Amino acid sequence: LGVVLEKRGDADAAIACHREAVEAEPEHVGAHRNLAALLVDTGESDEAIATLRQAIAIDPGFAEGHSRLGVLLKKAGKLGEALAVIQRALELDPELDEAHNELGNVLLEDVQIGEAVKSYRNAVKVAPNYPLYRNNLAVALRYTDRSLEAVDECRKVLADYPDNFDANNILGDLLAELGEPVAALEHFERAWATQPDDPNILHNRAYPLLVKGDWEEGYEALEYRWQGREKRPFTHPEWDGSDLTGKSLLVWSEQGVGDTVLFASCLGEAAALAARCVFETDIRLVPLFARSFPEIEVVSFDDPPDPRTAVTPHDFQAPVGSLPRWLRRGHDSFPAHHGYLKADPEAVAAWHSRLAQLGEGPKIGIVWRSSVIAYERQRHYSELAQWVPLLSIPGAHFVNLQYGGDPAAEIAEVERSTGAEIHNFADLDPYNDIDGSAALLEALDLLISPESSTAWLAGALGKTAWVMCLPGDWRMLGTEHLPWLPSVRMIVKPVGDSWDTVIGHLAQELRRLLASVA
Repeated sequence: LGVVLEKRGDADAAIACHREAVEAEPEHVGAHRNLAALLVDTGESDEAIATLRQAIAIDPGFAEGHSRLGVLLKKAGKLGEALAVIQRALELDPELDEAHNELGNVLLEDVQIGEAVKSYRNAVKVAPNYPLYRNNLAVALRYTDRSLEAVDECRKVLADYPDNFDANNILGDLLAELGEPVAALEHFERAWATQPDDPNILHNRAYPLLVKGDWEEGYEALEYRWQGREKRPFTHPEWDGSDLTGKSLLVWSEQGVGDTVLFASCLGEAAALAARCVFETDIRLVPLFARSFPEIEVVSFDDPPDPRTAVTPHDFQAPVGSLPRWLRRGHDSFPAHHGYLKADPEAVAAWHSRLAQLGEGPKIGIVWRSSVIAYERQRHYSELAQWVPLLSIPGAHFVNLQYGGDPAAEIAEVERSTGAEIHNFADLDPYNDIDGSAALLEALDLLISPESSTAWLAGALGKTAWVMCLPGDWRMLGTEHLPWLPSVRMIVKPVGDSWDTVIGHLAQELRRLLASVA
């Protein structure tokens, strides 16, 4: 009866029946399984976990129960326990395809991406015609930087299921990254046709559209980034590009520091169009932006918002990431600026003095990863140990600007094992003291970094930066440079190459640069 009620959509009555079944026959594993499955669907994860534990206690050989318990433990953030129970499921039944797949999911979340690939391959081997497993394998291959293999897996799915939403969506992402925006859009359109209300597809289309120069449609698609996210609680009309003469404009930061710094390349122009401009941003950015844009009232995020963001004085408001929609509508609309942020001149002078004590030769800042590492981001970054060909170049002085993790320990290990020297100024906190970081960047000769907020900060200051990146970054807008920040040089890692190869090329280039100024 519980199963019938569940099929009719009466979840509450079905749960009640399943509970009565469990009470009537407490040793019935199937009753526990049915109850747990429905509890998961209704969001009662804690009770579902307890129910599955009871089923496993009754029948320790219940492989499917171990697998499903692992899924719930993963959702609860208990990755270690999830890993153990799913591995137990596979010991009990090595042919349990769902367990191989769920093991891959746990390993992926735990940033063991290579092992996740193996688990997904095992799931595909057991059930080669089940699209979910190949799609998951394609995602994991992409995040191990094996995009061409990932493309092959998606195409295998689409050969049998041409309208499979996930395969088309994943393949669209892959093709966009591989520099094929037209083909990417074709697959996004196929996915969109099957799920026309999916905001992720609508948003994903933005990147290849902008890369191929469809500015209006691309920016419109980019606005779908707000689906499922909360905007700031401002009720002013959103700026639609209309005349701002005599008007007041409120602009507010969105996403992270790096995005704010990058899109702030439009801030001065927007402010020049309006009679008054207020910019609300992360408190760490307030001193830097207030100095750089004296014509703008810069306030920090607060709850409730700063009174200067109030409804009455402003005619329009806009997230900073939406300014390009009206101010960057073609390649010729990107100014060849020499920096729009200004570091504290006294702090810059102090850094020049401290850096001079390191000796003759260029002073080069380094960052080797983001402070946020997850499975989808790991492939963007290298390990500091891979930088030895650069760090061992005589005549250059390397300065740490890394934040997050334990950079001091990594630096100490590299210095111990290689004899390289990296200068670490412990009195500077690059994460919290962004104004101090800006001053140090201004005093340096060069920054070498992956895509990071520090890299965009250097570009916003007009400083030379070599930024290592993967192919297909939409911010390059189909060019070979970064139109937003002319002083930033994008070093694209070719598909199939390693960061070791890229860093080796950079080391050769740095040697040539040092020789030219010797």
